[in-house]
Formats: sequence, C-alpha cells, structure tokens
Amino acid sequence: MDMRDNVDKTNNLNLCHTQQDKLETNGTTQPLMPVKKDVPYKGLNPYTEADTNIFFGRDRDIQDIVNNLLAWRITLLYGKSGVGKSSVLRAGVAHILDEEAQQNLIDYDGIPKLAVVVFPSLNKRFSWRDDPLTSVMKQIEATIAAHDWGIQSPPAGLSFVETLEYWTENLGGVEKNGELFLILDQFEEYFLYHPDEKGEGTFFTEFSRAVNCSTLRVNFLLSIREDSIASLDHFKDEIPNLFGHRLSIGHLNGQAGKIAITQPIAYYNQKYGTAIAIEPALVDEILNEVQVGKVIFDESGMGGLNGKPKSPADMQIETPYLQLVMDRLWQEEVSDRNSDLLRLQTFEELGKAEQIVKDHLNHEMQLLTDKERQSAASIFQYLVTSSGSKYAYSIRDLSDNTGLDKTELRQFLDQLAMGERRIVRPIGAAKPDQPETQRYEIFHDALAPAILNWRRSYLEQQKFEQEKTVLIEKQQKEIEKQRLEDTKRWGTALLIGGLFTIAIGGLLGVNVLKKRDEVRSKEREVNVARLDLQGNQALVQWNTAGQLNTLKQAMTIANEVKKQHLEQQVTSPTLALQQILDNIQETNQWQVFDRVTSGVGRSPDGQWLAVASFGGSVSLWNFQKQSWTKPREISKKPIYDIDLSRTGQQIAISLDDGQVQVWSSTEQKPWSFSGKKGDWGGSPVGLSPDGQIVALISEKGLPTLIDIKTGQQTPLTKEKLEGISQIKFSPDGKQVAIASRGRITLWSISDKRLNPFPLPKGRIFDLCFSPDGKWIATGSSDKTARIWDLGGKELFRYFGHQGVVWNVAFSPDGKNLVTGGADGRVVLISGLSKSPKVDAIKAKEQTEFPGFNSAVLLASISQDGKQFLAVTQSSAASLWNVSAIKPISFPAQTEQTQTMKAFSQLAVSPDNKLLATASIDGPTQLWDFQREESVQQFSGEERQMGKVPSVFFTPDGKQLTTISGKGTAQLWNLNGKPMGKPLFQGRDNEWAIGFDLKDSQPRIATTTKEGIVRVWDSKGQPKVLTGHQKAVSEAAFSPNGRYLATASLDKTVRLWDLQSNNEPKKLEGHKDRVSRIRFSPDGQQIATASWDGTAELWNLQDWKKKVIKNQSPIIGINFSRNGQQLVTASWNNMARIWDLNGNQLAEYRSQAGLWDAVFLSSDQIAAGGWGGTITLWPVKDLDQLLQDGCTWMKDYLRTHPAEKKDFPYCTQ
Repeated sequence: MDMRDNVDKTNNLNLCHTQQDKLETNGTTQPLMPVKKDVPYKGLNPYTEADTNIFFGRDRDIQDIVNNLLAWRITLLYGKSGVGKSSVLRAGVAHILDEEAQQNLIDYDGIPKLAVVVFPSLNKRFSWRDDPLTSVMKQIEATIAAHDWGIQSPPAGLSFVETLEYWTENLGGVEKNGELFLILDQFEEYFLYHPDEKGEGTFFTEFSRAVNCSTLRVNFLLSIREDSIASLDHFKDEIPNLFGHRLSIGHLNGQAGKIAITQPIAYYNQKYGTAIAIEPALVDEILNEVQVGKVIFDESGMGGLNGKPKSPADMQIETPYLQLVMDRLWQEEVSDRNSDLLRLQTFEELGKAEQIVKDHLNHEMQLLTDKERQSAASIFQYLVTSSGSKYAYSIRDLSDNTGLDKTELRQFLDQLAMGERRIVRPIGAAKPDQPETQRYEIFHDALAPAILNWRRSYLEQQKFEQEKTVLIEKQQKEIEKQRLEDTKRWGTALLIGGLFTIAIGGLLGVNVLKKRDEVRSKEREVNVARLDLQGNQALVQWNTAGQLNTLKQAMTIANEVKKQHLEQQVTSPTLALQQILDNIQETNQWQVFDRVTSGVGRSPDGQWLAVASFGGSVSLWNFQKQSWTKPREISKKPIYDIDLSRTGQQIAISLDDGQVQVWSSTEQKPWSFSGKKGDWGGSPVGLSPDGQIVALISEKGLPTLIDIKTGQQTPLTKEKLEGISQIKFSPDGKQVAIASRGRITLWSISDKRLNPFPLPKGRIFDLCFSPDGKWIATGSSDKTARIWDLGGKELFRYFGHQGVVWNVAFSPDGKNLVTGGADGRVVLISGLSKSPKVDAIKAKEQTEFPGFNSAVLLASISQDGKQFLAVTQSSAASLWNVSAIKPISFPAQTEQTQTMKAFSQLAVSPDNKLLATASIDGPTQLWDFQREESVQQFSGEERQMGKVPSVFFTPDGKQLTTISGKGTAQLWNLNGKPMGKPLFQGRDNEWAIGFDLKDSQPRIATTTKEGIVRVWDSKGQPKVLTGHQKAVSEAAFSPNGRYLATASLDKTVRLWDLQSNNEPKKLEGHKDRVSRIRFSPDGQQIATASWDGTAELWNLQDWKKKVIKNQSPIIGINFSRNGQQLVTASWNNMARIWDLNGNQLAEYRSQAGLWDAVFLSSDQIAAGGWGGTITLWPVKDLDQLLQDGCTWMKDYLRTHPAEKKDFPYCTQ
C-alpha cells in the first residue's frame, strides 16, 4: 500500500458512509451504547468506526499512525489523557484498514488479506483487568468473526505466537500471506492491573516473544498515556527497539477544533436535508473556552487564567470538553428549543464550558440523597486514583472495601450509569448467577478531575460540619456548667463564658497555625517530589518528544527549581539538562503546515528546499537565509511533486490530476502544461538547473521535455515506461534520469541517447545526481539507499533503514549522502570515496539520527556540510548539526608507547596543572592537560600483567609515587628519575597497596595473599593487621594519617586505628570485590567502589551509609577537592558525578571502558581507561546549564518570538 494511497483515503475519510448497523470489533452487531438519535456529537462517548462520518480534525494524525502501523513491527503512540487517542484509532485508523480489507475482498476473490483488531473492546467485554493474554486472543477471534469472512476459530492449545500465525495464514487465503494489525489501546491499564507480571505463559513473556518473532506477519501498536511511558521500561530488556518508532498525538489545535465543531453540522444537514447553522462568534468563544487549562476544578471555583488571546494555530483544545459542550448545546437548541441556530447567547446562559462540564457531574450529585452522596464519596475513592487514573472494580470488591450492602450498591451504581449525564458505566459482563462480579468504572477520563474535586469538597464539607458540631456541643456544655454556678456570680459567669470563647478561639488559632505549618511542610515535600519526577521524565522523553522539545521542558523545570532555591534537594533537572546539552544536535524546528506534506523538492545543490501541502500551499527553505518563506497557496488541488532551479527562483509543481505548473519569482502567473497522472498520483516533474526546461509525463504517457518559453516538446522515449516515479536533471542540465518500474533510463540531451539499466525489485521513491554528475543515488521501497555509476553498476548500498527510503541527497562536495526513511530516521553516510582497488564506493562513517515524529520525506545538507534540514510527512521541519558536541580528548599513545592499552589510574597535582597516569602495560606518564600533551615518561618501572599499577602525587606536588604491576613502591621526581631505592620492593607473596607521604616519615601499606596487612614505618618496622579473609586490593590512609582503610577481595572494607590496637571497624554491604577506596578531604567519610556496580559512602561519625547504584562495575572513584561530590568510572564507558546523598548530577560517555576518573578542578573532570585516551569533560552547575540552554536556543527563540515569554531568563 502506497503512502499516498493512504492520504487519499484519509482526505475522503469523512465523506464515505460506513455500515451503521454493524461494528465495534467485539463480535456483536448491536450498538455499543445507546446514543441519542440524530445528534452529530458524541459527548463523552468515544468514537467508533460507525462514527467515521462525524469524526473530524485528525486527518494528519490518522495518516501518520496508519503509515507507521503498516511499516513497523511495533509502534508506540502516546499522548496526554483526553486527547482522543482511542477515537483516532477506532474511527480513523481502524476504519482505513478495514476499508482496505473490504477492497481486498473484491480484488482477491473474497480474501481479505488483512485484519485490524483494537483491544480492549469499548464495552470492556475483553479488557486489561482480566488475563490480558487470553483477552487479547478472544478479542482477535471476536473481531474477525464479526466480519463474516468464513475463517474458522483456531484450534485449542495454541500459543500466542501460533495463534497469530494461524490468523495471518488464514487471512491470506491459499498463499497464507495475510497480515494482522493489532492495536493495544489504553496500555497504561495493563500496568495498573498487572504491575509485576512476568513468567512463562504471561502476556509479558508471550507478547515480547511475538514482537521479536521476525517471521510473524503481525504489526503492533501500543497506545499509552504520556504520563505512563516510563512504565514501558518493564519491557525494555525484552523488546530492545520498543521506543524505536513512536508517535506523539497532541491536543487539537484551534483550526482543527473549528472543523470538529462545524463539519458534523454540515454532515447532518446533508444527510437529513436540514439547514442548522452555528454563529461564528459561538465557534470562536467555544474554542477559547475549551482550551487546555481553561476548565479547572479548584477550591475557588475559578476557571483557568485569562491570558493573551491565542491564534487558532496556537490553541490546544480539550476534545472531551469540546464534545461535551457541543452535545449540550445541540440538546438545548435543537432538541429542546427546536431551533435551527446554535447561538452564543445560549452558551452564555448555560454558564459556558466550565459550568457545562461541572454540571455534567454536579447535576447528578445534587439529585442524590445525603446517604447516596456518602456512598458516592466512598466508591469514588476506589474508582479514581489520586493521580486521576480510572480503575475498574466489581460490586463485590467495592462492597468489601466500603462496607456497603451489595444489593444496594448495585442499584446505586446502575443509577449512576443511567441517563444522559452518566457518571459510571458497567464493563464486561457478570459471571452467570453471580451479579456481584459485574465491574464498573467511571464513564470517561475527563470526569476524573471533576470527581476528585467533588469528593475533596464533599469530604472537607463533612469534616467541617463534624468539627462544627463537636465545637458547638463543647461550648454548650461549658455554658451549662456556668449556669449551674451561683446566680450571684452570673455576671462573672457571663464574663468567664466570653473569656472562654476567646480562649477557645486562641487555642484554635494555635492549632490552626500548627496545622498550617504541617500542611506547608507537606506541600514542600510534594513539590520537591514533583520537580524531581519531572526532571526524570525529561530524560525519558528524550526518546519520544524530540530533542528541542525535551530541552525546553527540562529548562522550564530547572528554572522553577532555581527560583525556589531547591538545587540541593532536586537534582534530576540538573542531570537532565547536562545530558540533553551534551547530546543535542537539533538546533531549530518549524511546523511548516498544519496538514500532511504531499510533495517535496530541492535545488540541484540542495541549498533551496520546497515543501508542499495537500492544501496546495508551498513554502521554500534556504540554507543561507536559515528561514522559510511564508506559505503561498498556489493551487486548490493537492501538490504531488516539486522540483527547483539552481537559484530557487523557479519551481515546477505537479498537481494530483497530472497538470504541471512552473512558477517564477518574477512572474505573477505560472506556465501550465498538461501531463498524465502517474501510477501513484500526479506526474513526476523535473526542472532543469537553469529553470528553462521542465520534464514530465505527457498526456500520451511518454517522458517528455518541454521548453517553458517556446512550448516545444521533446519525447524522450517512443514507448511508455511503466510506473514512472522520478524524473531528474543532472547538475549541469545535460542529462535526465527517469526511474520507472524495474529500471533507470538516462537520456543525454546533447546526443539524444538513451541508456537504460535494470534495477532490483522495488519502487524508486527518490533519485539524485552527485554534484559532479558521475553517480546516481536512489532511495527505494526495498528499504535500501544505493549509489550507481552512469553505466548502471551498483557502487554502494546502505541497508540500515527499516522502511521505505523516501529521500537521498548528496552534500554539495559529494563526499556525504543523507537519507530519510519511513522509519522516522535520517542517516548521514560520510566520507564517500571511490576505492582504487575495486569498482566500488567506500564510506568512513554512518551516523543515525532517529526520533522524527513521522516519515522523513526530505533531508539536505548545507553548503559547508555542518548542518542538515529534515522535513517529515507531518510537515515538521527541523535543523540539525551534523556533528555532536565532542569533549576534549587527546591520544595517550606516542611514538614511544605504541603498545599502550589502558590507563589504570589517574592523579592530579595539588596545583591542578599536571595529570599523572599509570598504565597496565605502558609507562607512567605526566601530562599537561591544558596543552593536551605528554610532558614526561617514567622509564624503568617493573611490569606484571594481572596487577593494576597505581600513581599518586606527594602532598606538595613536587614528587610522584607509583606502585608497579609487581607491587614495588617507588618515589620519583617530576623529571622521570627515581628518588633513591624503592620504598618497598614487591615480591611474590607481598606487595605494596598504599602510601602515607604527608611528612618526612613516609609509611607504606602492604598485603599478602592471605590478606595480612602490614604498615611499614620509615625505619622498616611493620605494624601487622589481621582480619581480612582474602588478599587486600587497595589501601588508603586518612588525611591525618591516623586511620587506614583497606579493601579486600573478601568484599569487605576495614577501618584500622593505627594509634591503638582496637579491633577494626568492618564495613559490609558490597556483593563483589571492592575495587577502590578513598577518604574525603576532611577525613570524615569513606567512599568505596565495587565490581557489584555500586559505590558506598560511609559517614565515620554515625556509620550511616549512602548507596550509589551504577548498574555496571565501578573501577574508579574520587572525591572533588571540596569533598562535596564524587566521580565514578566504570567499564560501561561511563563517568558519573554524584552528590553526597547519592543523587546523580552528571553523566559522560567515553569511547571505551573507563578505569578511573578524577576532578581536575571544580569545573572539569578527566577520565581514562581502555584505548589509552584521556577525555576531559566540563562540570557545570544549574546556572551554567541554563545559560548554555539559552545559548543553544538562541536561533530557535529568534524564529519563534512568541515563546520568548516562556524563557525570560534567556533574553535578560
């Protein structure tokens, strides 16, 4: 199925009548719910396929979802609660695919070839609450049975994969090549009801197995609420590419919202011959009232804040509230008043949007008795979570939890489920003879905020009434007591009564103040937790929301943290910003059109780009100007293809009916030519570099050149070429390449010579010449990008895309090729060169840029090769840096040390000017890291593989101490010369593990294979320390020299008091060998690193510890100079910075596994390990990161001035 075919169906989506008497994919032909007759709005009812005729405003979203569902094994669709994901999937996506299946029945003699299944069923007959694996299989069976295709149910006992295989084979007829598209909606409910599910035979295992089964002809779509995306980590080990293909669906904008208001009325009028109208002012007011944030349920009763009016394109519409408002207005005007006009005055009389939404709930609540309202408050506690998620409960469970009578409870729930303003709904069916198993849930997510608000207000009112009653009773008792006193003291009693009242008031005031402080404290805790969660979510959304969008979100959260002075309590925004800014490459973005892109084109050098919409508008991009032209509507018909001249001053477009137009910037009207509509839409079109000749498919079906000014036509072939998809001129305009079914044909304009060569099976979606005209690049439906010479020999092939390759473009120097695919990825293939030995092209590097929100139709590289622009099918354009920000890194290998493999330890001089490195199989070296060069090597060291050398500076920084691979301790001057004999000569059964060189009497710590530790003084006298069960790998003296900490292969650390004979303090917790141990600069803490992937930070005053979880063996750990931070190094290529509470502040990725990392200063770290390379990374606080974020967003804010108000700190 071609993407443009899908677009045609999407555009006609709301003009086609569907079978109104049969649907819902649940195996029943009865309507899912009673819907009021002749109302073109759904209220809070979800749309189904039966409602396709009145479902408007989501064309682009539907098309994006359909394309991804067709192209990929698994697609992730996410959006906020209430944006209408379920309606889009049922009334849009499922409708298109079901229509395709119906057409297949005609084309393939009764064989559907495909089926689409949406789970769960709307009536919750099959739902996530029950066993999900069984329910999904039952849903598939019921859906296919409802189509009456004559396919029998699968035999019993099949596994999930086998069941899916059965369906695809039978859907395909004798060829057994059917396809199944399984849409798993409301996926957050799976985690709600089965949070810990794992194991053989569960949905978790069987679903993962199905996704990973490469031979299975099933594509999956997971639809999930945006705030539940993190839950998908449950599957990350089982489904590695889970986030590979994702789509975001947002709120309707104002333009689409207007369509959703007006078009159902137009359909109603067309169907019933009526003339119902709506006042334009009412449309505008409704859109203004149902924007996100306008309808708010708070204690004050006030709605959302009123800001500057937004243009329709900038509005975000709450779809459920829009439908609820329109349904209410329709009932009021058309049904109740018998009016044929929906009026603004009526909308105002009803209290506008917020009151209408509140009334939907409050009307029913007000009709309840006091007892029933009490029951409602009890059951709402379970049907709606505190976070606003709905949850299904059976009558039995609700009765057990609330203590309400089962019979009365069922009657009450049925009452809430009846009428136009229903609050709850039954889901599924009760078990036979067990009515108490019937389950209920709230009717729609949109009601959750109102229900939570009503319940909170109700409980607060009840609490107030109770406290008021208690207080009144207490006061009455005091008054009665006073009355019993002697009447002589009556006056005094009255005074005492008055004073008592004042005292009570004072006491209550104290209690109120205490309560207020408690509330504020709790609010601070909640606020900290909220900000920390949002910071973590920003990192998660890096894979889903786009790079710039993620940066904006992270900066907003970080700035809030800064304004509240919570930098120490909330660290996740700091980590998020650091990670984003270290990896970001997207520099700007635009939404070119609000409709799907229909055609794209570029100039021969790729510096001018053109994008056309199905609405007939065109916008141009120029790399030099770094901007888009204002969209120009040049046709009322969809534009199929575009090509540009070298200067971008002429553009050729082909319309969907085959007509071709050439527009010039100096002319008011275009030149028009009649072409023949191609197999996939309008005629492919090509424009010569000078803009004087246009290439198209003539009315006779022949590829033809037309001189624009004279009209002279030159057919390029005498016979028709089947399936022509591309016609392109070479950069010098001397050749034309024609891509048709099965071949490329080259036409030489000078000698009028044809040179055809065959192609592999598959359609060519894009074609371009190299700048020198010697190569041709093609993008194909076979998921490949290829480069050919002009004789038809394949020189290069790229297989990395997982879908159609829509775009291929050479860089202006011809050394790079950029591709764009249906998989939402751009790939930069760099360093192209012709091999002198073989007739082929080699590439130095291939860089992937994933994460685009839909298929990438156009990508091109700037003249200087530093940027590329990409445009997606959803008309989203983004500008990217070709190269990522790279840290300072300098090679450790020199001509004298070619065999160096790894640095084992790093040390920084006290003056922060020199860096010393120890190596496993190379010499110790001294580096000037500011000049990025080695300044000294230390020769004559002993080496022995299997033991890790160490290096330390003396406290004055004038000397260096090393422990060799054999365990020999040596003192050196900085010129690389040994200072006398070794401090300790290593031997087979004893070797050095630590130094204390803080005074003129150095001490050395050694260990034996048995774990015995000796501390040698300057006179060679040892102090023997026993306790470890295995050899000691590391030792560290405290800054004051009194204590020695030792780390052993027995997984423990011991702290020895060298001034006493007391038993050492044993520090336990690690589950594998301890690799490194360090004292803090003040000697009050010890940090240990272990191969178990954790670090432990011990406070030596109270012996409390913090555990840092790294998820990979930690080999190196060091404190910052001020002792407030830690840096760790691990073999998974990561250096990380932590605060003393174990919160991660920064993360840096190296090209190889790391052995050690150190702070060079408060704003820089160095790391080294495998590969013999030293890498330097900056360390930045929140203020610096925010400043860097503003710098990165400079161009974005310049081109999006309306957003400057959201980042005022960037313009100060």
